[in-house]
Amino acid sequence: MNESFSPVIFVYGLAFVLGVGKACTLLIWRTLPRSRPGLRQEVREAWQRWRQRKSPPQTAGIHLAIRSLRLRRLHHVRRTDCLSPDLRNPASAA
Repeated sequence: MNESFSPVIFVYGLAFVLGVGKACTLLIWRTLPRSRPGLRQEVREAWQRWRQRKSPPQTAGIHLAIRSLRLRRLHHVRRTDCLSPDLRNPASAA
């Protein structure tokens, strides 16, 4: 074996090269933009957004129900207003 080759210097040199490489890798990874979420999560979020856009909000159903009740009452009042006075209250007519 040649006397100019020292295993200790080789090991220290290898450790130094690996350390510098690791530091550069960490520095590069830190400066890169954050990765996007996985495809499965992206599809799930897109599906939820699509369903929210397609389905009416829950409060709209309540408002529609209240509105239809009001219209029924108004329709009932209008119908009774059209009747002659004796048909509105049959008990008083007798």
